[in-house]
Amino acid sequence: MASVLDLDGTIVPEHSYILLITAVMLPVLFPPLYVLLLWILFAVTAPVKPLNVPGPIFVNTARPWPFISPITIFALGVPLSNIYFRSAWDAPTSKVRNMDSIHQMIGKHHSRESIVLYDNRRANIRAVKLHGYSGVLIQYKK
Repeated sequence: MASVLDLDGTIVPEHSYILLITAVMLPVLFPPLYVLLLWILFAVTAPVKPLNVPGPIFVNTARPWPFISPITIFALGVPLSNIYFRSAWDAPTSKVRNMDSIHQMIGKHHSRESIVLYDNRRANIRAVKLHGYSGVLIQYKK
């Protein structure tokens, strides 16, 4: 079995990255040092609730790079090579594409059904299940 974790609404609160996106998307209003400080603030204040799931563990997020906290990744113990960012415009398609990439990497040891996506959105779970993967609907809890 391989576990694939979504981040927002599953491992961290749903809108924990808003401060980071605001800082990065409005560079005229924020000097670079301020952007860095906001990014650091985000990285250390987003509460991470890791799940107790079997490994290997991957991250499948609809976030684009670099909207991910290194603190989150450290707390999960996931190597950078196991992180898959947004790969399509809509989240369900992105999740399926990333699951396909993960399956290509580990497929000789894992069937599609043994690769499980833990996500807080029903549409993402439904999409990966339609492509032969497993999915568990889960919500972030404080």
